[in-house]
Amino acid sequence: MKNFKPYKINHVALDKSNSWELPQGNSLNYFWWNKRALSHFWLEPEKEVLDIDVYKSKLIESIYPVINHEISIRNDNELSVINWAALILQDNFVFLNKFFEMLFKDTIIPSKENISQALTQTNGALKLSLNYFNLYEALKLYIKVIIRYKI
Repeated sequence: MKNFKPYKINHVALDKSNSWELPQGNSLNYFWWNKRALSHFWLEPEKEVLDIDVYKSKLIESIYPVINHEISIRNDNELSVINWAALILQDNFVFLNKFFEMLFKDTIIPSKENISQALTQTNGALKLSLNYFNLYEALKLYIKVIIRYKI
């Protein structure tokens, strides 16, 4: 029976990074930008060669669906022509952060306090306060509430 090697959990805040640090051993790697979860992936150095290029490739592969989705819902030609993967490969953290600022400029990440203030119970129906959410997030939440409470 092989010895079990535990996984270390790494959190990488891309908005605060200016270099890459390869994790040692088995790891679960979460990537964030400005408190927004972007992606995650597992690394198992015993099963795969681990170097900085593999690490960056896995990051690009894991983050692609998020970026692709955000660009598609915005239908923004300016964002779609930016080669964000090259920014990662070239360690260009300054422009990568500028790209994320443009990508997420209209989005607010609500805190727990804002959510509890935004949702208030009145006569069995929930009211939404759009002051704390962008319209997209509010609509998603409103639909969930309608389905759950059959309003």
